Amino acid sequence: MPDRPTGRHITLQHWVGGVLLISALLTGMVTRCLWLDLRVVHGDEANQAVKTARLLEGETYRYDPGEHHGPTLYFLTVPLLRLAGATTLADTEISHYRLVPALAGTLLVGVGGVLAWSCAGPFAGGAAAWFLVLSNGVTFYSRYYIQEILLTLFIAAAALALTWLWRHPRGHLPWLGLGISMGLAHATKETVVYFLFTGMLSFVAAWAYGHPWKQIDPPPGRPGALKASARHMWIGVMLALVSAVLVSGLFYTSFLTNLPGAWHALTAYATYLHRAGGQGSSGMHDKPWYYYLFLLTWYQPMAGPRWSEAPVLGLAAVAGVDAFFGRQPAERGPSEPDRRVVRFLFLWIVLSFGAFSLTPYKTPWNILTPLALCCVLAGVGAARVAVMCGRLWKPAVAVGIAITLAAMAWEARQAWLGNVVYPADARNPYVYAHTTSAIRKLEERIRDLSALHPDGQDMPVYVVRLNGDYWPLPWYLRELRRVGYWTRVPDSLPVPVIIAGSEVAGALADKLGDRYFSETQALRPGVLLRVFIRRDLWDQFIATRSTGSAR
Repeated sequence: MPDRPTGRHITLQHWVGGVLLISALLTGMVTRCLWLDLRVVHGDEANQAVKTARLLEGETYRYDPGEHHGPTLYFLTVPLLRLAGATTLADTEISHYRLVPALAGTLLVGVGGVLAWSCAGPFAGGAAAWFLVLSNGVTFYSRYYIQEILLTLFIAAAALALTWLWRHPRGHLPWLGLGISMGLAHATKETVVYFLFTGMLSFVAAWAYGHPWKQIDPPPGRPGALKASARHMWIGVMLALVSAVLVSGLFYTSFLTNLPGAWHALTAYATYLHRAGGQGSSGMHDKPWYYYLFLLTWYQPMAGPRWSEAPVLGLAAVAGVDAFFGRQPAERGPSEPDRRVVRFLFLWIVLSFGAFSLTPYKTPWNILTPLALCCVLAGVGAARVAVMCGRLWKPAVAVGIAITLAAMAWEARQAWLGNVVYPADARNPYVYAHTTSAIRKLEERIRDLSALHPDGQDMPVYVVRLNGDYWPLPWYLRELRRVGYWTRVPDSLPVPVIIAGSEVAGALADKLGDRYFSETQALRPGVLLRVFIRRDLWDQFIATRSTGSAR
C-alpha cells in the first residue's frame, strides 16, 4: 500500500504522485467508458452476452467445463443489466455488457498504480497508472466483453497482497486479500494456473535472491521466535487457501445452487490442457513461439500503422535490471524501490510470458496480464530513469521526465488508433478473428425484412453453418423470437429468410431455385454468408425502397 505519512511528512512527491494517480483514474474511466458501442461485437463477446442474458432471465448458471470459462463475468454483469432496466437479451445493448470490463479496467489503473507506489514511491505509482491508462492493449481489452480484464485485475490485486505481505509479514489481512483475489481469478478463467505456478516460482526465487538463508537463525535469547514465525506463516497460508476455495466454489456452484460445478471446475483442466497443446479444433489458434513478442514489439501485418508497446517493455526492463544489479541501501529512501518486490514482479512477467509463448495455443488477449504488469514496472522504470539522470547531473531529472512523457505520448497515439480509428480492423494487433463492420448491414437488412413480414419479430429465420460457427449472429438477431440454428441442411425450409455459410450455399441455391433471391454478406474477413430471401418478401422490400427513392 502507499505510504500513509502524517501531515508533517507529506512531501511534494506525495502530492505529485497523488495528482497523477487520481488524474489517471479519472482519465481511465473516460477512455474505457466512452463510445462503448463503437466496435462491432466479436463472436466471443456475443457468446458471453447470451450466457449472461440467460442468467438475467432466471436460468440457473451451470459451468461448462468444455467452453466459456469461469462465471465471474456473468454474475458481475447481471446487477448492471438490472439497473439498466433490462429483463431479457432483447432489452440489452452491448454497451451494458462492456461497462463491466470498462469498470474493471479502471480499477486496474488504481490497483496497478498503488502496487507501483508501494514498491517504488509516488512518482512510480503515478507513472504506472498512466501507462495502464494509455497502453493500447490494456485499453482495448478494457472495452471488450470477455474474461481477460477481470483476470488481470484479480492477478494484479493478488500481486498487491503479496507485496503487502512482504512488508507486513505478521498480518492476516494480506493473506485474506491474497486468497480472495486468487479465488476470484480462478473463478474467472482457467489460464489462472499459468500465473499461479509462475507466480510461486517467482516469489520463491525473488525471496531467495541474495542468500537470505543465513538470516533464518533465531535471535539470541529467543529460541522460540523462529517456530512462532513459521506457525504464523502456515496459519496465513491456510487462511489464503481456504478463502480462495470458498470464493471460487461459491461462483462455480452458482452460490450453492449447482454443487457439481465445483467438481467441473477441476475436470475442466483436462480439456484445456488438451487444447493448449494444439489438439482438436483449437489447432487453428496455433502460433509460433515468437508470436507474442512480435505482437508487442513491432507489428505491421499490412499497409497501415506500425504498432509497438516497446516504450512500456523498455522501461519495465530498466526496472528489472536495476532490481537485480542495483544496490539496495541499508535503509530505503523515498526514491529507492523495494528491489525484492520489483524482482518478483519482473520474474513473474518473464516466466508467465515465456509459459504462454511456449504454449502452441495463442490468442492476443492471453498476454494481457503480463502486459499490464509491464505497465506497472514501466512506472518503476520511469522513476529510476529520472533518479539516475538526476544523479549524473541534477537538472537532468528533466531529461528522465521527458523520456517518460515521450513514452506516454507514443502509447497514447497507439491507444487512439487502436480504440477509435481501427477498433475492428485486422491491422490492429489486438483485433483477432473479429466480426467485420459489414455485419451491421446484415442486421439492418433482417430488421427491415421483419418489419415488412406479417409476423414481425416472430418472422422465422434459419441460420445454417455446418461447423456451428455462426457467432455473433445470435446477438445481432436477438430481437427476433423464432431463429433456428442448424449444423446441417434442414429437410424442409418453410422460412422467409435463410442465412447460410459458403460451404452449403451452393446446395441451398439448387434446393431453393428461383423461389428465393440471394445476396452475399460478410461475417468476418474471409468468411462470407449467403442470405436467401423469399422472392415475395424481397419484392416487397424493393418496392418500399423504390417508393422511398421516388419521394
